[in-house]
Amino acid sequence: RAIVVSIDGLAAFYWDDSRLRIPTLRALAERGVVARGMETVFPSTTWPTHVSLVTGVTPRRHGVVGNSILNRTTLRREDLTGDPVYDAAEIVKTPALHDRAAAAIDWPATRNNTSLRFNLPFFKDQKVFETRTARAVWEELRSLGYPLDRQGEWAQLPKRFLKDQMVADVALHVLRRYEPDLTLVHFLCTDSFQHLYGPRSPEAYWAIEYVDGLLARLLGAPRILGKLGEAL
Repeated sequence: RAIVVSIDGLAAFYWDDSRLRIPTLRALAERGVVARGMETVFPSTTWPTHVSLVTGVTPRRHGVVGNSILNRTTLRREDLTGDPVYDAAEIVKTPALHDRAAAAIDWPATRNNTSLRFNLPFFKDQKVFETRTARAVWEELRSLGYPLDRQGEWAQLPKRFLKDQMVADVALHVLRRYEPDLTLVHFLCTDSFQHLYGPRSPEAYWAIEYVDGLLARLLGAPRILGKLGEAL
């Protein structure tokens, strides 16, 4: 089994920054591999990069070429990052590596993706969340006690860390209940706080360290580590 974790906005220059306290990530690196020759796709924004991660091809091929697009019929800008417009099948033009044994929590461009066993799609808008989240997922979140009426609020930049806490909790729940072969997890407050306060700001350091703590909680569960084995 594999867990793919995206820490949005975690630039490469942070890795060698001695001021950054990320013991979980550094421990994973010591037990695994760190690649210093990586080059992001163009454009290097959330939607195109995350689709490239699960398809293995560039935006030119998979078709998601930005966080927003110009609709050539209406000549209006359409925002994709709040996922208010299109289902995955309408915008992703190439096969993805996940299948019915996979789960996605807050992963971009997955709305109504029928190949996922469990899917809490990425969204920013409360109405989109209420109308486009699968009813089974909605009821499952309700049974777990999450404040469903606050999700649009928590998805906004200043409060995104609250949503990331929920992302970690839901991911842990999914790993325990469904035991998916592949789990996609996306944390965003690291990017959100840099939009608000800038790279290398105190807020940016806090957000990265905060997500490192969420990752420690996610991977620290004995049952999860047992399932993943020594690959971690």
